[in-house]
Amino acid sequence: MLHIRSIFLDAVILLSTIAMFFAFSIGYSVDILVTFFVLTVTYIRSVCTALKLGGTAGLYFIFLGCFFIFILGGRYFGFSNINYAHTVAGVYIIDDYLVSKSFMFYAFVLSLINASYQAFYSRLQDVKKDTLSFDQFSFDMGRVCFLLFLPGTMIKFYMEFKFISEFGYYAYYSEGVSAPFWVDVSRYLFVISFAILVSANAAWPRVKIYFILFFLFAIAFLLLGVRSSFVLYSSVIYFIYYNCYSNKAPKITTLFFAFVLMISLLLFVQFYRQGWHFELSDNNLLSYFFISQSNSFYILPFTMENLDKFTSQFSVFAPLSPESLLYRSQNMERLNELGLLGDVISYNVLGDEYFSQGMGIGGNFAAELFQSGVIVSIILCIFIGKVMSFFQLNVSNYRYLLMISIIIISNVAYMGRSSLFRNFSLFLILTVVFLIIYILRVAMKKAKEKEVSDKQVL
Repeated sequence: MLHIRSIFLDAVILLSTIAMFFAFSIGYSVDILVTFFVLTVTYIRSVCTALKLGGTAGLYFIFLGCFFIFILGGRYFGFSNINYAHTVAGVYIIDDYLVSKSFMFYAFVLSLINASYQAFYSRLQDVKKDTLSFDQFSFDMGRVCFLLFLPGTMIKFYMEFKFISEFGYYAYYSEGVSAPFWVDVSRYLFVISFAILVSANAAWPRVKIYFILFFLFAIAFLLLGVRSSFVLYSSVIYFIYYNCYSNKAPKITTLFFAFVLMISLLLFVQFYRQGWHFELSDNNLLSYFFISQSNSFYILPFTMENLDKFTSQFSVFAPLSPESLLYRSQNMERLNELGLLGDVISYNVLGDEYFSQGMGIGGNFAAELFQSGVIVSIILCIFIGKVMSFFQLNVSNYRYLLMISIIIISNVAYMGRSSLFRNFSLFLILTVVFLIIYILRVAMKKAKEKEVSDKQVL
């Protein structure tokens, strides 16, 4: 009976969001409080699903947690100012219609992802899986590369700390730090080395020290003020540890204290970057945190206002373009050639001056879906749910999934304020690395078998 009720509730939520979606599509508007209520119910239902299927260490739970931080949180703590979007160029007023329409679309996206996640999870959880063995070759290669690129990574951090102390955060984010090529590439290769180590599926005592060093690597980003990298790499460590090494997921109380600690650290870094100049007004620190962190919500209404400014119908696929490998920095050339949603919105909302200085509003996967149309939105929401359920159930059983876990986890955690297909270049690199290691492993195995065969003949 409970299962039937669950299906009925999910069906009602999904049909409600679909009905409101088409109501807006044909010109009708729905009261802002109604759409906000439906979004709240959809989100709560999604969290219940995540806890039931995957638990507090599940990929879906991580997605929903970051979705709240980057998109929803500020709406609950600052609903009275829901129409005001704060940017570096000033405050923009968003009318109730666009806010309500945004609530509706977020609910529509969440309900589709939730339905897809449940459907595929139920199908895949009973599939028998082979136990993944330990791979000595990947372990040796990973740890050697990890230690090899650690010094260059530390030098890069030192240069960045020194630059910030002399010139400040604004210069760091607008100009960056000029470093030798081998230093620049060390950090990138350090992350790849950790991915190789993870794919070896070694016992915890053998990889514990590398996880600790990688967590310190994440903390170093926090000290630099790059809060996103700290959150993403911490999410990677959290997921891999509790899904591949620990026998049980963390309790809600443990997560609560960890969450409070994380918020405190992120607020400290934010205030430090701002020179301890901030205005709380009538809000407390918790409200300040969520309101300041969840401005990505407004990417969607900004997209609705600027649909005619896009040169491509499908900005969601722009990061998959070969040109995305060439244009790494935000500039007019990348804007014209790629048409990334974050670039288009930042340029049209902030203006040329701020955009040329490297300032932006960020991205949002839901806004990408909206810009690409209803058919693409439905297909990709189903795809997102399927990927999360498949990855959750199979990550510890396939070496390739362990290798690319650093991409999957960070993308799922960050797509609330970035592109759906961000970091595609690293995905390709890790795939090539996996194939090279596989070929080398097979070649070494055949060589050993041949050597044994030759000895037997003699």
